[in-house]
Amino acid sequence: MIRRVGEHAVVLGAGMGGLLAARALADFYDRVTIVERDDLSGEGREPRRGVPQGFHAHALLPRGLRIIEELFPGVTEEMVAAGAVPYEMIVQVRMIMEGNEFARSPTGEQGVSATRPFLERHVLDRVRRLPAVTVRDRSQVTGLMTDAASGTARVAGVRIAAAGRAGDDEELPADLVVDVMGRGGRTLAWLETMGFERPAEEVVKVEVSYATWYLRLPPGAVKDRLVLVGTYPGQPKGAALCQVEGDRWLATLGGNAG
Repeated sequence: MIRRVGEHAVVLGAGMGGLLAARALADFYDRVTIVERDDLSGEGREPRRGVPQGFHAHALLPRGLRIIEELFPGVTEEMVAAGAVPYEMIVQVRMIMEGNEFARSPTGEQGVSATRPFLERHVLDRVRRLPAVTVRDRSQVTGLMTDAASGTARVAGVRIAAAGRAGDDEELPADLVVDVMGRGGRTLAWLETMGFERPAEEVVKVEVSYATWYLRLPPGAVKDRLVLVGTYPGQPKGAALCQVEGDRWLATLGGNAG
């Protein structure tokens, strides 16, 4: 039996992290609200502003696919029927790391290859079917609500406004607030204004640059469904070639250290 934790949870951000967080919280809270700045009313064919990596190569690896299938039974079949490309790990994936190609051997582990917008749209559609979950898109988080009655600084919800219309705020009380907004989030600054010390940050500069484009290749031009070439000392260039929905291939070329 699942234990009820609270009445209302709010998730900030409708990327993959936010969607999966909302699905998990729906088992423990009466209501879950996802707040997202972007417009989610489209068909999900184009990358959206809030997911800056959305244009580049993505593939759902076997472990991630199993987890998503556990949360949303049948979603794998739905995605494949809509054009996602299933693949067997290693057998149908050419992986070249440190200049050496991985040996091919049956694994029985299946993943799917698709664009990021395609994946997000299918997971979003399943989240929207959950009775406990409400998606508030085109809504911008403007700050945190605090509970002065508790005697200590405590997050008690968020303030939101229609995207681009800050100043016309609506209060959204919550027992729990989960920030999945990524680099664009301002939670650390908001917590500072509440008197909390900013957590220490450790930064590692990786100097990675890459570019991506879609291709159409003749049938049989590439035997594998994914090709991954990693960088290593002395060879700072790498690549990814992924077969995706719509009879297309997605090619990403990148490099390290300039």
